[in-house]
Amino acid sequence: MPREGIVEALALHEAALVRFTLSITRDIETARDVVQDAFVKLIETPSPPQASRVRAWLFSVCRNRAIDILRKGKRMNAWNDEMPPPPSAEPNPAVALEAEEASHYVLAAVGDLPANQREVIQLRFQGQLRYREIAEVTGLTVSHVGVLIHTAMGQLRARFAEDGWLDGKTDEK
Repeated sequence: MPREGIVEALALHEAALVRFTLSITRDIETARDVVQDAFVKLIETPSPPQASRVRAWLFSVCRNRAIDILRKGKRMNAWNDEMPPPPSAEPNPAVALEAEEASHYVLAAVGDLPANQREVIQLRFQGQLRYREIAEVTGLTVSHVGVLIHTAMGQLRARFAEDGWLDGKTDEK
């Protein structure tokens, strides 16, 4: 793969890869190391993926490497409590606080999903992968990915409605 392609892939995907890997490893330094290893592997691979498949390939390598690390002595946890909230573009501190509160609520709700649903939701919304790419990363069929996402979204929607988040009422948590 040409150097320009590696640099572009790093700029486009590094943050999402670190967030996704962090949700598996629960350690920011380990997550960064895994992502770095994935890019080194991309540089060194004799037959790199096509440009359109680089993102899915990187997510797959990071997922597999993170799981390997966990199998060698670390326990896999449901969700990363240390994951930083997404940065707010709002200058108003009250709006930023409300957005951070909502972000933590959503992260906790996603963290309560079964592991397979949580993983596909993370890949879809944090990694912005398409169903086909998620299927490549996880080894599932595209239709199974769709079922998992549909089921997870239904569970999240029901929880949000039950807690009053769909009505804009956040004080009933």
